[in-house]
Amino acid sequence: MGENILAKRCKVLVIDDNEWIRTTLKDLLATSGYQVDIADNGEAGLSKVKSKCYDIVLSDVQMPKLDGIELLKQIKGYDSTLPVVMITGFPAVDTAIQAMKEGASDFITKPFRYEQVNMVVDKLVKEREGTKKETQTSKKAQQNKTIESLNMKLNKKVKELSLMNSISESMNIPQMSSEDLFNKIVKVATELVDADGASILMIDNMSSELIVKAIKGNGTNKKVDSIIPIDGNIPWKEVMKGKHLVISGGNGSRKNMAVKGLNKSNSSVLIPLKIKDNVFGVLNVFDKLAGEKFGQEDVKLLLTLSRRASLNIENAILYESMYANLISTLQSLVAAIEARDRYTQQHSQRVTQLSVKVAEEMNCSQDEIDTIKFAGVLHDIGKISVSDSILLKKGKLTEKEIKVVQTHPVVGEKILYPLGLLPAERAIVRHHHERWDGKGYPDGLAGVAIPFLARIITVVDSYDAMTSNRPYRKAMESKEAVEELVRCCGTQFDKDIVDAFKKIYSSKSFPKTSK
Repeated sequence: MGENILAKRCKVLVIDDNEWIRTTLKDLLATSGYQVDIADNGEAGLSKVKSKCYDIVLSDVQMPKLDGIELLKQIKGYDSTLPVVMITGFPAVDTAIQAMKEGASDFITKPFRYEQVNMVVDKLVKEREGTKKETQTSKKAQQNKTIESLNMKLNKKVKELSLMNSISESMNIPQMSSEDLFNKIVKVATELVDADGASILMIDNMSSELIVKAIKGNGTNKKVDSIIPIDGNIPWKEVMKGKHLVISGGNGSRKNMAVKGLNKSNSSVLIPLKIKDNVFGVLNVFDKLAGEKFGQEDVKLLLTLSRRASLNIENAILYESMYANLISTLQSLVAAIEARDRYTQQHSQRVTQLSVKVAEEMNCSQDEIDTIKFAGVLHDIGKISVSDSILLKKGKLTEKEIKVVQTHPVVGEKILYPLGLLPAERAIVRHHHERWDGKGYPDGLAGVAIPFLARIITVVDSYDAMTSNRPYRKAMESKEAVEELVRCCGTQFDKDIVDAFKKIYSSKSFPKTSK
C-alpha cells in the first residue's frame, strides 16, 4: 500500500522518438500508479523538465534534434539531483562510460521487461523520496551538504554497477576470439580509470615467464608476444599469490619495472587475473591521464573488471581449445580416410598448400586465404561414407558406384554444418566438384555461380589427382597435367584460375614430380 501511495505522488517523464516505446512505457508505469508525461524528442523533453517538477526522467539515447547524452548534460545542468535513466539497445562501452560520467543513474535496455522498468524506477523514486525526507528534517546548510554527499555516493555506486554491467555485456559476445577479448579488456581498463595505457600478460607455467597478449598506451617498449621474465627485480611473487599491487613514482620498485621493460610510468596498478584462486595472468594499468596517482577507487574498479574479465577469458580459451581439438580430430579423420588408399595419402595437404599459392597469386584477401587453409584440408572428408570396395576398386566404376562417390561433397558439408563453419568454408567442401559448364555435381552450378574459392580448389584438386598414381592408371607428368587443365578451360575450369595456376607452375619452387 505504501508503494502505491508513493507512486501516485511521483511524476515521471518519458522522452523517446519512438511512439510505441513512449506509449508502452507510459502504460507500464501508469499501471504501477505513477503519473506519466511523455515527449517525442529531446528539446520537447527539456522544455517539460524546466516547466514542471518531475521525480525521474527516462530518456532514449538516440534521438533527433537533441540526442540523449546532450539532453542528459542539460538536465543535470538545470537540476543535478534529478535522476535520469537512459533507454538504449545494446549499450556500447563508450556510450555507457560517457553516460555514467555525465550523471546517468541507470540503464534500461531494449527490449525491456515490465519487471526491469519497475525495479529501476521504484529504486530511484525511493532513494529520491528518502533524500527529500532528510532535507525536511535538517537545517538548510546541513541539508544541502547531506544531499550532496548522498547524491555523490549514490551516483558513484550506480555508475560503478551500471558501468561494470555494461562492460560485462559488451565482452559477452559469442565466439569472440581471445585476441579480440584481450584488446577489449585493455581498452576498457584505460577508459574505466582514465589511464594512458594498459596491458594483459599471461603466465607461461612451463618457462615461468609472462607473455604480452595485448598492450595499449604511450611509454611502452613491449609488443604483443613479448616475453617478460618473472624474477625478483619486480615483485611478481606478490601478484602471483593473488595480491594486487600499486606502484607509484615514489616506490623504488618502479625503477626495476622500467629496467625490465614493462613500462616506464609514474604510477601503475598490477591486478592478478584469477580462475578459482589460481592466477593465470596480470592486468597492468599505468599512468593516469591527469598525472595523478591511482587511488583506492581506481583499484576497486579494476578488481571488479578483472573478475568479469577472468570469466570471459576462461570461456574464450576453453572455446578455442575445444575448437582446435575438434578440428584436429577432423583432420585426423581425413588422414585416416587417405590412409585407406596409399595413392591419395597427403592429398588434402598438397591441395591446400598449392591452393594457397594460387590464391596469393590472384591477390586474395587474408580472410580468403585462411578459409582455403581451413576448408581445403577437409574438402574430401565426406569420403568417409564411401566404402573401400568402391574407393580402392582397380577397375572401372559402375554407374551406381559413381553416384555413391558423387555423394561425398554433400556428406562432407553435412558433417561440418553443425560446427558453425562460415558459408565460404562449407561452400568449398560442397562445390569443389562443380564444372564451369554446369555439368558437375552436386548442384550443377555453372560459371561464376560456383563459389570462387571452390573454383580454386577444383583446379588444384584435379591437378593433384592427375599427377597421382591410381589403382586403375599411372600418374601423368606434371607438364601433361597442366596442358589438360588448359584444354579444359571454359568447360571444366575457370580460365582465370588456370592462368594463375600456370604462373605458379612456371616458378622454380613448384614441385613437378608425379606422386
